[in-house]
Amino acid sequence: IAAIKEPFTDQGQTKEYTSARLNSKITYKYGRIEIRAKLPFGQGTWPAIWTLGKNIAEPGAYWYNEGFGSTSWPACGEIDIMEHWGSNQNFVQSATHTPSSYGGTINHGGQNISTASSEFHVYAMEWTEEKLVFSVDDVVHYTYNPPVKNSSTWPFDEEQYLVLNIAIAGGISPYLVQSSLQIDYVRLYQESSLATEQIDSYQELMVYPNPIDDEFNLRLDEDIRGRGHFSIYNFDGKLIETRVEQVFGNTITLKNLQHLTQGTYII
Repeated sequence: IAAIKEPFTDQGQTKEYTSARLNSKITYKYGRIEIRAKLPFGQGTWPAIWTLGKNIAEPGAYWYNEGFGSTSWPACGEIDIMEHWGSNQNFVQSATHTPSSYGGTINHGGQNISTASSEFHVYAMEWTEEKLVFSVDDVVHYTYNPPVKNSSTWPFDEEQYLVLNIAIAGGISPYLVQSSLQIDYVRLYQESSLATEQIDSYQELMVYPNPIDDEFNLRLDEDIRGRGHFSIYNFDGKLIETRVEQVFGNTITLKNLQHLTQGTYII
C-alpha cells in the first residue's frame, strides 16, 4: 500500500497525497492473527494494521451493505494490532478502542523496533474470550484484560474484520514522494472443535435433497416433540455453527444454509 505525493480531487476537495485502505471480506472471532510487514517511513506517514467490528454502522462499507451495520463506533470495538507514526520512527503501538476508552485511549502499549521500516517483522495478536495479547516477533508489549467485561469494556465477543491502511497525518514532510506499507502475508490460526459425540439412537436417518442448496430435511424413524439442538461440522471435524429448532413430528427442516461453501458436512 503506497502513500504517493500526487494531487487528487474528490468531492470538491483536492488533496496532495493518495493512499489506500483495504478492508477484508472475511471476519473472525478468537484466534491468533499474524501479519508480516515492513512499515513506511517519513514524517506524516501513519500506517496501521487493525480490526473493526463486523457490526459497525459505516454507511457504504461492505459489511454495512451486507446488512450487519447496527452499532456505531466505538461500541462496535476497534483493535489496533499495529500503529506507527513517521514522527516517532522506531516505535510501534497496539491499542483498543471501546466505549470505556477511545480516541486518545489509555488502553495501549508498544515497543521500539529500530528496523521497523527497513526489515520485515511479524505483528501478532492473540484473541481469546478473556484477553488480547499483542506482540512483535513474539515479544509481547501489551495485554488488554479488563477485570470487568461488559459492553463498555469488552465489545470483543463479536466478529471483527481486518483493515490495512496508510493514513496521512498533519505536518507531513514536503520531501516525501512515496512510501509503502509492504505486507508479506496475513495468517489466521484458530482452534478446531472436533466432533466426539456418538449418536446411535436412530437406526434410520434420511437426509434430502442431496446435494442441498439452501435448506435440507432430516427424516427420523420416530416422532419427536420439543427443542432440537443441531451442530454442523465440516469434514475436518471443525464446528461451523449450532442451531436450536422446534421439532414436531419426524421431519426437521434446516433453512438458510446458502452461506456454506460447497463441500461435505456432518450434522
